[in-house]
Amino acid sequence: MTPVEEATVLLPVYLRGDRILRYATAIHVGIALAIAPVYETWAIAVPVAFLATAMFWACAWLLPGHFITRVVGGISLQVFCALHIYQLHGMPEMHFFFFTSFTLMILYKDWKSMWPATVLIIGQHILFAVLHNSGVKVFFFEETRVGLFKLFFHFGIALADVSIASVVAQSLRARTLNDHLRADELSTQLAAKTQLMAELQSTRDRLVRTEKLATAGQLAAGVGHEINNPLAFVKGNLDHLRHRFTEERALLSGLPDFADLQSCLSEADEGADRIAAIVRDLKTFARGDDNQLRAINVKQSLEFALSMASPELRHRAEIIRDYGDVPPVEANETKLGQVFLVLLVNAAQALKDGHATTNRVTVRTRLDADGRVRITVSDTGPGIAPELMERIFDPFFTTKPVGEGTGLGLSIAHHIVVALNGRIEVESRPGEGAHFHVVLPASLGVAAPRRSGKTPPQAVAAQALARVLVIDDEHAMAPLVTRLLGAVAQVKAAHSGREGLELLRHEHFDLVLCDVMMPDVSGPEVYAVLKRERPELLPRLVMMTGGAFTEESRKFVEELPNETLEKPFSAAALRSLVDVMRKRGAA
Repeated sequence: MTPVEEATVLLPVYLRGDRILRYATAIHVGIALAIAPVYETWAIAVPVAFLATAMFWACAWLLPGHFITRVVGGISLQVFCALHIYQLHGMPEMHFFFFTSFTLMILYKDWKSMWPATVLIIGQHILFAVLHNSGVKVFFFEETRVGLFKLFFHFGIALADVSIASVVAQSLRARTLNDHLRADELSTQLAAKTQLMAELQSTRDRLVRTEKLATAGQLAAGVGHEINNPLAFVKGNLDHLRHRFTEERALLSGLPDFADLQSCLSEADEGADRIAAIVRDLKTFARGDDNQLRAINVKQSLEFALSMASPELRHRAEIIRDYGDVPPVEANETKLGQVFLVLLVNAAQALKDGHATTNRVTVRTRLDADGRVRITVSDTGPGIAPELMERIFDPFFTTKPVGEGTGLGLSIAHHIVVALNGRIEVESRPGEGAHFHVVLPASLGVAAPRRSGKTPPQAVAAQALARVLVIDDEHAMAPLVTRLLGAVAQVKAAHSGREGLELLRHEHFDLVLCDVMMPDVSGPEVYAVLKRERPELLPRLVMMTGGAFTEESRKFVEELPNETLEKPFSAAALRSLVDVMRKRGAA
């Protein structure tokens, strides 16, 4: 501890001592004035008492808590002690003074404060002894002559008392300083524990949110899978109806509401396509992604984010797409979509609701001079204040009201982009909107299409009757396949993996459509049995998926060398598969 720090810690102690000593000197004035009429010592009592009091009070007012004030306090007290001894006509034992010095040093916790007064009173004691031995009556000693033994006896008592007081005062001083250091240490520990508790609480909140998001993701994936199955019936039957409308156009065109029926069919088909796109986006967003980097089509990722942010954007701004010709980026599809989604939602929330005709959110892609892909999300909102620009990526920093923002969106987005060897740049002026630039390295690979099916969707007419086995726990799937293939195939249904394996052991099929997710024997289990027992059937096996939402099933679909058919599927894709399998069997 430095002297300045020690003085700062002890200053309250010194100031408290000054207050107490002011009361003490006032009490001594009262004692001196009370004794004066008894012994008729007014002439010396009044000036000495007021002089001693004024001396200390002036120092306490001019130099509060100062060392000089403490020394003057000791001298003032010894002056009062000498005055009282004189007024009482002798106090051979000066224990009153020594008790006072003892109390004073402990009060101030300063072993040095009474030593000047001690030296002064010892000198005074010697002076009074010399005067006494010379015949001057000072009412100080009872003996006719004061010897050296008596003087040094009193000096020994004085020095011993003051020394003991010094040791106690020094001990109290050290304890006070140690207590302060300990209090500082405890305060630091408490602050650290408080900060740690706050960090633990925020970590717990993040974990809870993460768990909720993971649960929501699993729920979204499961719901997507369940929606895709009935959606396959809706989409397939609409496809079949459109085909029949085309075949029977000449017969139906005479109906007065034929155009209206066509419009109904087209609108229903468009609605089914939109549902399929929403489910596909949900599956992409809900993936418990594996941090694997691959070539990602920036435009597709932006369109996914725009579709997810549509509820926030639709009523607030006009969307302007300005897509330049840029290569794919090396990224993770889900996390990149999360970055774009955060930027789009923030842009939407920066705009006033209900001004969609005047507000704009612009999404732009360009290729920088250094070959990096620059994706810009701009808005026409109020912009970002200059003093906030350096903090917008800090965790938990948000300008939104309590309960409406966590302050994690931009922080997480920044972390994701940096992990992808990219950067986020921000440009904004108050009143001129904000521009967020995501700069990412271009990928050397080719971006894969977002559809999970590996079979091209173009229609190829089958030239011969094919036998098709549909293994699916959805009972309506086989009739749908029958309807879509029409006269080009003979379709047989198996409503469980076990039933399908039994049919494959006894019958020949040109094409086997097997669902991935089934409660009895799953698609991967069917594949494993055929691989072990009938490997020659594997080229004719096509897995159908409405969204593989478990990690095992997703990994199985991604690593499967065979064609896959994603629900909902079209008649063209189904007929193309039949034709491919027919040609494969002929070869």
